[in-house]
Amino acid sequence: MSPCRGQKQKHSKSGSAAMAGQGMRMALKGSTPSAHARLKYITREGKYAQGIDGDRDDLAASGSGNLPNWADDADQFWHGVDQFERANARRCVELELNLPPELTLDQQRQVVEAYAERLLGAERLPHTWAIHEGSGKNPHCHLMFQERGLDGIERPDAKAWFKRANTAHPERGGAMKSRSIHGAAWTMQARATWAETVNDGLRAAGYDSRFDHRSKVVQRDDALRNGDLRRAAELGTLTERHEGAKLNGMRRRVERGEIELDDLPDYAQQLIQQNDRARAYNNELRDWARIAPDVELANLFASELAELNPGAHVTAYIAEQHRLAVDEDQRRAVVVALEAGELELRTAAQIEAEPMLRLEQAQARIAELREQLAAPEPAVVAEVLEQKKAVERQISEMKAWRQAHPARLWLAGKFGIEPAAERSAREARKNYEESQQFADAKRSRAERAQFKQELAELEKSLPVMERAAGKEPQIEQDARSRAVLNEAARKLRRATDLVNNELTWCSYDERNALFALRNEVELEMRKLQELDQGIPDAAEALQLRESAAQRLVQVEGWRKSQDAAKAAAEDQRLRDRQQHPDDDPTPRPRGPGSRMG
Repeated sequence: MSPCRGQKQKHSKSGSAAMAGQGMRMALKGSTPSAHARLKYITREGKYAQGIDGDRDDLAASGSGNLPNWADDADQFWHGVDQFERANARRCVELELNLPPELTLDQQRQVVEAYAERLLGAERLPHTWAIHEGSGKNPHCHLMFQERGLDGIERPDAKAWFKRANTAHPERGGAMKSRSIHGAAWTMQARATWAETVNDGLRAAGYDSRFDHRSKVVQRDDALRNGDLRRAAELGTLTERHEGAKLNGMRRRVERGEIELDDLPDYAQQLIQQNDRARAYNNELRDWARIAPDVELANLFASELAELNPGAHVTAYIAEQHRLAVDEDQRRAVVVALEAGELELRTAAQIEAEPMLRLEQAQARIAELREQLAAPEPAVVAEVLEQKKAVERQISEMKAWRQAHPARLWLAGKFGIEPAAERSAREARKNYEESQQFADAKRSRAERAQFKQELAELEKSLPVMERAAGKEPQIEQDARSRAVLNEAARKLRRATDLVNNELTWCSYDERNALFALRNEVELEMRKLQELDQGIPDAAEALQLRESAAQRLVQVEGWRKSQDAAKAAAEDQRLRDRQQHPDDDPTPRPRGPGSRMG
């Protein structure tokens, strides 16, 4: 289950403070400018009946409680909140709560009603709740409530209800606001109450309680102190960022093959990919934590266990020795059984050949998938995209017509007449979505998405299969080849800098031997760049590194020889000056009274 996101109440945009609980999510929504709009959203009414990707048909159940007498239903009450509550007041408080998918709808309804009674019953706060199915995988509940509770005083209408409260004469003022729904203490109490209520529902339905309102960090430390290392490992998951309704719609359209991930805005691509990576890591971590030997868990938490218990490493060593002894006993038992003919086991050659066979099959499938994805999409996809652009143009023209002719639009609505522009856009969209070409393109995109997912899973499991087959994973080979190429590039750049510096002092005389050496270095640099653009071959990378090292040695050796030649020439000049001082062309200083020239 995804981690909890808590949000502090502000009159500006709400910011999130991560509060994670394994198996539990409770989000405290930020302030909203319209409580009535939130009601319509959670009950999927009005304009909120339609979402980004079609009809919103995930409303499973809804209900209200503690409504005052002047409100016939929730719609009238929350409309009164928007109309008569103070302009700078908090319209409502909304909680988003995840529900256990193993419970039936009736059991989920009982859990929500019990939670509303526990949290809001003492102050009799008016509230409305709605359960959303969440595509069957993520059922959750929206609970919104008002901070003015029932106080036993009859008030005739919403205006009287939302007047400023009068503490001296309560009957003369509006309903008193609760003063307890503020701060982190109330948020933690609400979380703890939700976890307790859901766990009661799970136990009543015959399931184990698994909701915990505490943060993952606290739960993990508690698991380590209690020696539950498997639980501590499962709590080491990464936190996924909240995507929201708009981004969820984009994700669903990508998964259905209607659009490609590359078609989305950059921020959406980054967030979806980041969450996918976190989700894949979390799934892999949970799978490993369920089957990991106790010794591996002890080694994973060795340093933390040592801080909690100085003798933990001794326990881990004893457990490791016990495991090795058990493995040896099992091996000997198998050998004895084979010699006695009591077991019909495959030969060692067959056992060793199976990992290699699986690896070869996976590599062949990866090559096949890459070839299929590299092939251009069918022509029908391009045709459907052109049709989609035509439909979007008609919709844009329809919207422009509505803005340009408000009076005619009003008359058309008054007499129930559909304007020609709207009818044309509606028919064009209907024909587009019901066409065979659209179905073929959608199926083609879905197949490509399935191929991409299969390729990603195979590439992810490929290093494991390569290790099982006794081979070094290709990804590790590529990484080492990259490191070798980087080392070669550093040496070639160093050689190039030295050559260019020396050629500057030599005034670029093409007869200089360095010119030929520079050409060889540049040729190898181009070869390195070409090799670096694709998947590097290990042998070529090593050969290029050795060649680069030789070029650098040649340049440095030439430079040292030039420095030695310059030093020898300078020594000879000094000796000549000492032997023939009169022939020295260096001007000497004259006395104070002498004149130059």
